[in-house]
Amino acid sequence: MVCEAEYDEDTRTLRVNCLGCIYGSSIEDSEVCMARTIEKLVEYKKVERVILAETREYEYDFRQTRLLMEIANAIQLIDKKHLTSLRNISIPGCDRCVAGRLALLRSILEMLRYDPYEAYKRLAREIRHVQTRMKRDASERCVACYTHYLRNCLIPMKSILERCELIRLASGIKGARGRAIYREIFSPTIRPNFMFTRFMLVPPANGELVDRYRVEDSLVEIYRVPGRTRFVYHLTPPEFRLSEDEYTLLDAARRYLAAHRPRVPELTRPERLRETFFNISRDLLADLASQFNLTLSVEKLEQLANILTRYTAGLGILELLLSDEKIQDISVNAPIGIIPIYVFHQDFEECETNLIPSREDAEAWATRLRLQSGRPLDEANPVLDTELLVPGGRARVCAITRTLSPYGLAFALRRHRASPWTFPLFVKNRFFSPLAAGLLWFLIDNARTMLIAGTRGSGKTSLLGACLLQIMPKSRIVVLEDSVTGDCELFIKVDGNFRRVRVGEFFEELAKEQGCLELEDGREVVYPSSDVEVFSVDESGRLVLAKATAFARHKTRKRIYEITTRTGRKVKVTEDHSLFTIGEQTIMREVKASELKRGDYIAVPRILRFESHLGMRDLITLLDEEELSSTSLQEGIGVSTKLKLDEKFMEFLGLWLAKGRYENASSLLVRVDDSACRAIVEEVAKRFGIGYELCGDGVTIRLRSRLLVKLMKKMDFRGSSKRRRIPSLVFILGEDLRAALLRGLFSESGKVNEEGITISLSSWNLLKDVQALLLGFGIVSEIKWKKEMNRATRLSISASEFIDEFASKIGFLQPVKQAKLRSLLKRRKASNTMDVIPLSAKSKLELVSLIKDPNFYDHVAKSNGIAREVLRRIVLQNKISANPISILPFTDLFWDEVKEIKVKAEETYVYDISVPPFENFVCENIVVHNTLELPVATLRELGYNVQHLKCRSIITQVETELPADEALRTALRLGDSCLIVGEVRSIEAKALYEAMRIGALANVVAGTIHGDSPYGVFDRVVNDLGVPPTSFKATDIIVIANRLRTPDGLRSFRRVVEIAEVRKHWQRDPLEEHGFVDLMQYSAKEDELKPTQTLLIGESQVLQAIGERVREWRGKWEAMWSNILLRAKVMETLARFAEAKPELAEAEFVVRSNEMFHLISQQVLDELDVLDS
Repeated sequence: MVCEAEYDEDTRTLRVNCLGCIYGSSIEDSEVCMARTIEKLVEYKKVERVILAETREYEYDFRQTRLLMEIANAIQLIDKKHLTSLRNISIPGCDRCVAGRLALLRSILEMLRYDPYEAYKRLAREIRHVQTRMKRDASERCVACYTHYLRNCLIPMKSILERCELIRLASGIKGARGRAIYREIFSPTIRPNFMFTRFMLVPPANGELVDRYRVEDSLVEIYRVPGRTRFVYHLTPPEFRLSEDEYTLLDAARRYLAAHRPRVPELTRPERLRETFFNISRDLLADLASQFNLTLSVEKLEQLANILTRYTAGLGILELLLSDEKIQDISVNAPIGIIPIYVFHQDFEECETNLIPSREDAEAWATRLRLQSGRPLDEANPVLDTELLVPGGRARVCAITRTLSPYGLAFALRRHRASPWTFPLFVKNRFFSPLAAGLLWFLIDNARTMLIAGTRGSGKTSLLGACLLQIMPKSRIVVLEDSVTGDCELFIKVDGNFRRVRVGEFFEELAKEQGCLELEDGREVVYPSSDVEVFSVDESGRLVLAKATAFARHKTRKRIYEITTRTGRKVKVTEDHSLFTIGEQTIMREVKASELKRGDYIAVPRILRFESHLGMRDLITLLDEEELSSTSLQEGIGVSTKLKLDEKFMEFLGLWLAKGRYENASSLLVRVDDSACRAIVEEVAKRFGIGYELCGDGVTIRLRSRLLVKLMKKMDFRGSSKRRRIPSLVFILGEDLRAALLRGLFSESGKVNEEGITISLSSWNLLKDVQALLLGFGIVSEIKWKKEMNRATRLSISASEFIDEFASKIGFLQPVKQAKLRSLLKRRKASNTMDVIPLSAKSKLELVSLIKDPNFYDHVAKSNGIAREVLRRIVLQNKISANPISILPFTDLFWDEVKEIKVKAEETYVYDISVPPFENFVCENIVVHNTLELPVATLRELGYNVQHLKCRSIITQVETELPADEALRTALRLGDSCLIVGEVRSIEAKALYEAMRIGALANVVAGTIHGDSPYGVFDRVVNDLGVPPTSFKATDIIVIANRLRTPDGLRSFRRVVEIAEVRKHWQRDPLEEHGFVDLMQYSAKEDELKPTQTLLIGESQVLQAIGERVREWRGKWEAMWSNILLRAKVMETLARFAEAKPELAEAEFVVRSNEMFHLISQQVLDELDVLDS
């Protein structure tokens, strides 16, 4: 209904529906809107925001709402004090002027709602008129009446109104009349209905325009406000230059998209989601325009589609800010909805914007970041750090919430260039001089080690990225990463026997027996002397046993990710370790833990083939002679030949695992609820020739036998109900014996219901073991967690296929449960909705193109997941082959959905296992990767030879039979391997310096570190990070970058301020012993990095060492210096030409230019036998 108001108590917001109202939706422009708003404020006492909603929402903030609230309170106070009553407007017996006064006062009170300032002026005029009449009228009675009227009515009313800030503000405005006064006072933020962010469209009062430019379709204006050091960044996006019809069209389209999500076949692949939404939006807008009889040009249609995509598939207003290349940082502070967004501008530094995000914006951004990163953001995890990629910009985002931020969500974004920084771009922006660019390029080409240091925001990381582009693409770039935590469990096969072990404990066991190799970077490696096999996935997707050739560990402070899947499996890995998700061109592809998010699918075993060689055997053989004598076999037990490890005994052990315990060293208790289970206990009692008795509860049986207790403990059946495990011995038994143990366990604690088969146990570890034992039969089960108790309590088998496997291979002891199981199978559908293969949209489109039978189209189009059995039929009936899809339904992999991801930072050991040739292993029943990875997709696109350190790592080098330290030297030396460490913060410093020392004179080794001087770097590396002082000598070059400020403190800029070499003669303190020698220093007077005399006359020991090893430069400083100057000239030329053609300074062209430089140099050398620079 028009002008209907809604009040939200939580946000204290009054929202008035003005759609269709003939008076508009502006308090400052419409006296009716003002009056109706004040009326509502009289009704609702605690309003803090007023929104007048039409095709756009006009929001009046707390300050402006308070102005109107004071008027509403004044009206109420006047009424409450009865100031306009008869007794206050005249004295008794005097009624000559009463009618006129009442009429005037009513009009003033009425006008207070429509035009408060005009009402105040009328009241003031009436006071003046009364005072004038008092002077002219000689009647004593009239003077008394006028005085009474003034004191009891007019002056109190004027006093009440003068306390209202709106009246005071209006009184101070000169030269404005009517509604123009209110336009000076009220300035609502405006928001179209299809978005949440509010805009202040009016530029700041008295603001001076100092710059104006366009960012795509948006207009950016920079204002200087008198008396303020901070500039105003005023953004006018295209969405505020639309007609009312276009607003209506966008609002309708957004509501449609919210209710109708695109079907899966419309999504070609996830990474093109935005493009898909754009196409959908464009088509939808065209259809709606036709319905509304609107004519839109192609350009206008694309503009509207872009806007709609930005506020549906995108990040709204953040995208507009991130698309401005001049913005470096964005701050969205709490409490959101009150404070504008702040930005750090390249030219004007700290700026306040005209954008005020809403709480809805903040929640939407937080949700998007959670989904994109797979990391939590809540009161238990109040910080989320991730990378954000939008059209035209890339940024690092840090989001915080309660408990860290008392006022709720807040965000900080650091914008990165969409493409990497390059040396010519740095020269163009005066970050360093052309000579500095040429010198660093020369040092990189000649394999010097360097640290790039600086404070936060100094540009050190950008400089390191630019240095990467100066490495020749033919060189190999490598990096070290981590693996799983030590408390993760896996199954191993040692000398023919299966064991379930914790990774950390098994490493300790191997190290104790065989010793381990300790490397200087802190890593420890063990090479097993005997055969150790682990489950691994081969190229065809089959679970096989593969030999583990090495185990490694080291301490890390990285974030640990605990991944929990739908089936209840859990694994803890470091943030950059890889698991596996489904591939498009391969069965599996690696995915880092930090890249996973809820709803993703990862590879887990669908079956574990425990190779069994131990069948029915005499139990007595488990005990040695001493143990046999101590059990007093003469107590009438001379029946050892009947003590067989057969199905009956395994069923008994299953019953004990379910509800049994040891009473003491010579007796045990087993609880059985029915005759079938009781018969198994009685059978075992007869075998051991012992008596049994029923306890007082009528269901628990006591068996007294020291031999039975000793045998069970020898088999490792131990622990209380909450700490119980299935012994490793069970996993090497034959299938029939393993089935018997599960049969006993499920018969006592399991149930059959509509959900399927369930079992409730007190031990999480026992449930894990049951899940693993079921995998031996190809049965996938789910473990359910009780969140309030933070432990698992129940395991269920719900899919028909797996229930059928259970019925045929395991079953129950009780006829009643068997009957329920058969009945359940008859009612269940044959299809398995749990065992699905989550094909990507691209793979599904490819599959559709291969299908000949159209009856299968619906199966493919319904959802991302296709049931394994359905896909198997599609592949067989359509004779699909020579395609990865054709292999997927026949693998041993189950695709398990990620349900929860927990992240925590802790210092702990992490472990890796080398499993050639498949480079993966099953840990916690999840397939994890053991290769090491550097995410440099951009470098690959530019033609770089990026290869994992894993290929020449300390682990895989075992096959070369070289010592580990020599293997590492070989790995870093062969193929010009270059090690780049993003930031040296912790123990990776030791690894970096190991690489610097080993890779010296052959490989580029570089990293960034916090520090503002060469000695500051030394202090941090040696004293904070624990690198020995002599190891620090492996550093050749230290580059210092910093953010400098102008004398007034209002401006700052980034510069490289120093390039220094580290000499090798010093013993203890490089500062006191002159171990740091500057090659280039920043000149504040010239704002340029200038060469020192040491560099100019060739006294640099680092450069001399390079010359000593190059025939053409040996003893020829001029030749070497000419080569450095030539490189500087190349950088300077690229920067100069980039003024007209900016693409010449971008990464793609710079890499091509560098390659041509080396090719031409080779041609000159071949022709002249000397490198003439």
